[in-house]
Amino acid sequence: MKTRSLKVLAVVGVACAVLVTGCAGVKLQDGVAAPIFSETPVDPAVGRRADLMFQLLAGEIAGKRGDVDEAMLHYSEASKLSDSPDVAARAARIASFAKDYEVALASAQRWLSLEPDSEEAQQAVGLLLVRMGRPKEALEHFKKVIDKDGEKNYEVSFARLSLTFGRESVSDDELEAMNLLRKAYPDVVYAQRAYAELAYRKDQYGSALAALDDALRLDPKDQPSHILKNRVLLASGKVDAALQGMKKLLLESPDDPELRHGYARMLVQAKRYEQALSEYEKITRMNPDDLDVVYSTALLEIELKHYDDARSNLKKLLDSPHHNNEAYYYLGRIEEEQKIYDQAISWFARIHRGEYFL
Repeated sequence: MKTRSLKVLAVVGVACAVLVTGCAGVKLQDGVAAPIFSETPVDPAVGRRADLMFQLLAGEIAGKRGDVDEAMLHYSEASKLSDSPDVAARAARIASFAKDYEVALASAQRWLSLEPDSEEAQQAVGLLLVRMGRPKEALEHFKKVIDKDGEKNYEVSFARLSLTFGRESVSDDELEAMNLLRKAYPDVVYAQRAYAELAYRKDQYGSALAALDDALRLDPKDQPSHILKNRVLLASGKVDAALQGMKKLLLESPDDPELRHGYARMLVQAKRYEQALSEYEKITRMNPDDLDVVYSTALLEIELKHYDDARSNLKKLLDSPHHNNEAYYYLGRIEEEQKIYDQAISWFARIHRGEYFL
């Protein structure tokens, strides 16, 4: 940034010098020089370049001051003057951050015109159209990105879009955009699953289940679709069906620790703590060095008042920089629960940072 700023100042300085030397003075009778324009006009390219450098410099200064709106205006002007896709991309990002989607879209379209093969520019235009309530227009841009990535990358392409949409919450337009995509790719299991994921996050469980049924008709062995279906069933209150679905998957893959972990988490959500503890103990035997699992097991043991087992597991975490403060806290809680107050104070006193610091 420092190097670019120096270049900016240099070019602005040259431009100013050209403008100054392009004028001459005529002596008046009172001795005051009156400026007149030179017969040789300033080269328009130099003026345009100086204007661009001014807009970039002003935009950077505004950004450093935290004035996003001012930075956006200058970068928007710069994107019109420059043939650099980087300038247009930066203008689009700043305007998007400022939530001025009209300006952001214009800059993103400029970026795409300068770099037509850029998947990032193509996706940026699509996302901005969705944010502006125009999902049908966005469809062609998303399709170009997906088709360019090719069939072998369909899973990644649709998963990336699903994650990009609704980072905070899923909007109606985002859900509609993904619905249009799944209709455009009716034979692609990943398109159906991506829509189901968004519908699930938007609490539209019926729509999610319908899309997952489509996905599983296309590929009955698609495990991620089965897992997501069980999560949707659990969220919609069909607890037994969800847990039965997970148990069926475990019968097919009994040595899959991630799958078993997912089942254990669902048991916790369903408040079936004894069953969940049994699953966590199995996972611990599979991966005895996984301290996250040890921690989860200890918390369940505390919930079930299996204090001796909880102590044993918590003490395994004392040398872990990621879990030691939590271990001190819960060891203290166990002693406090059992009214061994001096031991509780001793454990609490070892906490030095984080949310458990007293």
